[in-house]
Amino acid sequence: MTRRTIGSLAIAAGLAVWLAFQLRPSRVREREVLTPPSSPPPQSSPSDLTSLEVVVRSSSGPVAQARVGLVLGDDLVATGQTGADGAIVLRNLAAGRLRLIVTHPQHVRHERSVQIPSGPSRVELELPAAALLRVRVEDARGKPIAAATVRVVAEGDRERGRCETNSAGLCEVGELEPAAVVVHAYSGRHRPGRAEVRPEHRGAPTELTLRLSEGRALSGRVVDDRGRGVPGARIGSSDEGSGFVEADDDGRFELGGLGDAPVNLFATAEGFAPRHMQGLRTGSANVEIRLDQPASLEANVEFATGSSSLMVSVCEYNTHFSKEVCVARRLFEPPEKLIALEGLAAGSYELVLEATGHHPERVRVHLSVGQRSRLGAIRLRAAP
Repeated sequence: MTRRTIGSLAIAAGLAVWLAFQLRPSRVREREVLTPPSSPPPQSSPSDLTSLEVVVRSSSGPVAQARVGLVLGDDLVATGQTGADGAIVLRNLAAGRLRLIVTHPQHVRHERSVQIPSGPSRVELELPAAALLRVRVEDARGKPIAAATVRVVAEGDRERGRCETNSAGLCEVGELEPAAVVVHAYSGRHRPGRAEVRPEHRGAPTELTLRLSEGRALSGRVVDDRGRGVPGARIGSSDEGSGFVEADDDGRFELGGLGDAPVNLFATAEGFAPRHMQGLRTGSANVEIRLDQPASLEANVEFATGSSSLMVSVCEYNTHFSKEVCVARRLFEPPEKLIALEGLAAGSYELVLEATGHHPERVRVHLSVGQRSRLGAIRLRAAP
């Protein structure tokens, strides 16, 4: 039996590709020719018969030491660097559709889908010159801010790169298109900074300084049901400037970089139910976040007909947001009929079950602190 969350799948897929290449799609001039390479490798063994030759060029000639990789789903299946002639042959491949990813510090990142036939094939592409952006992050007095996160976002909210400032408050993001981008800076102790800039590719980096103003703080302590501190609890807020912090050995924490508006706090810790607190004033001290033992539920689901998947959600109407909010969501796969959800906060909810070929079903449920609620059998009706 397998249980997966939709959020976990999306995050795992995105993170795997980012760690492998830190690449995103870009507009590039390209030419694809799926034909045998000009000079097939001599004495190819049977395992080498399916191969891809990648030739990388720029307006000034071949691009040497470009990093080239092929990705299938979440897995990197082949990688290497181009030689002095801008070419590399990736061998021992399985025929099919793969993602081709190419990067070079002086050129725009490139990613595309490519269909690889059985036997040798060839792809040629041209990479435009890239721009380099150098960002300095400083406080209101002009003092550099170290360990600030800088994000560069292009049109459509596509992240084009990120970096972390050094002790001099500096960091660089390369492989950018010469187009307008928005630069965001966060320190966790200051209000976020934002500026628009158009990097150029004239050899020298485009420089930008972001000055961050001081933010307000909110501090307190995370405790269990006996009032004992919960070390290592993670605390965050709805304010984009605060980031996440961890409670110390006594459960104490401080969130900085907050604005003047009230914020919502949330805290999580292993072995406890998550806790949300709404409408807290920034600047407050001695805020107590009490974590309870988690609740859980289980039920047997009976299907009227075959189903390929079952989505189970635990939802409640949130008066603060004036809408229904789902606090947990799990995807179950046949033949799994016993569903179980753990780590829930106590309260009254609606259990929402959605299966292919069936009508959605809603069941009211009340969860108690540290208790397991057994709902018995829930039968889903077939959809017409």
